[in-house]
Amino acid sequence: MQQQSRFHLLRRKRSLVAVLEHFLQKSVGGMYLHFALRPVWQFGFLAQFQQNKLLKIIQQRLRIGFLVFVKMDLIHMTERTKTKVKSRPQRGFSMVELVCVIGIMIVIVALLLPAIQSMRESARKVSCLNQLKQLGLALSNHESAFKKFPPGTLGTALTPARTLSSLTASGGYDIQDYQNTSWIVFVLPYLDEANLSQQIPSICGTVGEDYKTYRARNSGAARLLIEDVEIQKVIERPLRSLMCPSDELSVKSYSKTRLGSQPTYYTDLRSDYFSYFLYDGKVAGTNYAGCSGAGSGGYHPNPDIQRFNGLFRSRIAMRVADVTDGTTSTIAFGETLGQIDLLERTDVNSWLFSTLCRGRSDMPWMHTESIRRPGLKIFGDSVYSYRAGFGSRHPHVVQFAMTSGATASLSREIDIRLLYQLCGSSDNEVISGGY
Repeated sequence: MQQQSRFHLLRRKRSLVAVLEHFLQKSVGGMYLHFALRPVWQFGFLAQFQQNKLLKIIQQRLRIGFLVFVKMDLIHMTERTKTKVKSRPQRGFSMVELVCVIGIMIVIVALLLPAIQSMRESARKVSCLNQLKQLGLALSNHESAFKKFPPGTLGTALTPARTLSSLTASGGYDIQDYQNTSWIVFVLPYLDEANLSQQIPSICGTVGEDYKTYRARNSGAARLLIEDVEIQKVIERPLRSLMCPSDELSVKSYSKTRLGSQPTYYTDLRSDYFSYFLYDGKVAGTNYAGCSGAGSGGYHPNPDIQRFNGLFRSRIAMRVADVTDGTTSTIAFGETLGQIDLLERTDVNSWLFSTLCRGRSDMPWMHTESIRRPGLKIFGDSVYSYRAGFGSRHPHVVQFAMTSGATASLSREIDIRLLYQLCGSSDNEVISGGY
């Protein structure tokens, strides 16, 4: 009876051991314990097994099996992770979703880009107005200092008895016998460019003497003023304050351009023009040109055109009293792009030599479109522009500075008569309404 109860107890203990062994085999760490403690399962509950022998077997298995089962544990974890990753569903965009997203982004960019460009152009236009304002203040400071405005150019002053045709016929005219210096040279000291002004030869600012006379009494003078060493040093120097931010003059240089702005009346052609001379070297351009009037600002036999002469003329320095139309109603200077034909610029206005433009551009009197250049309007743009006409890259407007120093943005659709009235300094016509 005692042996039977002892047998049931032993059987019961072994069943508990089997359960514990099954539990430990569920994990790799449990397998390690199962391997190390297997002698206990086999012999730990037998009375005949000796304690010392059991401990020795356990220690030996712990030493041998530790690294092996740690490695097995890591392998098992890695395989389990891979299994989870493989079993995880792959997520991504379908082709339809991708096309829809790209389409939405294109629409958003298409909507925002014009607005951004418009904001940038507005900022450039304001910057251009500020530069016109500064140049207008420099002109006013010059007038305050000398009680007169600078001449538009140091060419020859034409009179009815001394037209360009008569001078040319007699062999007594060569445009390079004169300095052809622009009015901007006279206001450089008031634009914080006093150092640059001092580098320019003094003859460039001498109104009472032409270059031919100067060369005759100075044996060391260059044959032509444009060939003077000091002129060559400054003619390529760009002045940021004389460049419109919307134009590309600041990033490009131009060569083989026409210089000089000599008001001219050809009796044979019965029309007024500007005379130039061709220069093959590089020049620094400007976007701001003085206003010679509705016409070229020199002599014209038609009194209705003659009276629309402007503030800047050849070798004539105007005074405030000469501006009978009022300084607030008379354009002093404005924007210009030079010569552009079908998007290609071929001529620029040099700040040193040629900076006069006229209100009628290349149009016949009282016309708003050119006959010789179809597509050219009264105000030039990036497609067509006339070198002796005003124009800009601003949409809808061209910007000007008045003789008073104020600035104005004139519409490209301005009435032609109103434009002539603003260009003339003493036409004595009343401007009705605003501009």
